[in-house]
Order: sequence, then C-alpha cells, then structure tokens
Amino acid sequence: MAAFTNFYDWLVKQKSLRTPVGEMARETARDESFPRDVTTLDAVLEHLQKANASSAALARARATWKVFARGGR
Repeated sequence: MAAFTNFYDWLVKQKSLRTPVGEMARETARDESFPRDVTTLDAVLEHLQKANASSAALARARATWKVFARGGR
C-alpha cells in the first residue's frame, strides 16, 4: 500500500503530463505561495481566488482535485 500523499506533493509529480492536470501542476510549481499543506478543494480555490485566478484556472483546479480524490491517475 502506497504512503498517503498530500495534494501538493501529488500535483507536482504531474508536471510532465500534457493534460489540464499537468498544466495546473506547472502553474502550481511556479506559484511560490501555493500552500504546501492544503487538504481541501475549498482551500485550493480560496488560494487561487486570492491570486485573482481566471475562471478557467478555477475549473481546472476543481477537475484536478477530482482526479486526486479518485486516487490520482
């Protein structure tokens, strides 16, 4: 059984994907203020909203969180 991975750690491992998840991973890697210990989708969205993220970025975050919550593949 794999060790639990938090959202941020999981996400940065997705940077090479050529998908919306990979795009969010690359954006997150560039965001030095992204919370490393985030545990909820609401916290991710709150951070992005404070950073004036676009509606497309918010939608991408929601979709990415769903992938993560399903087991990350």
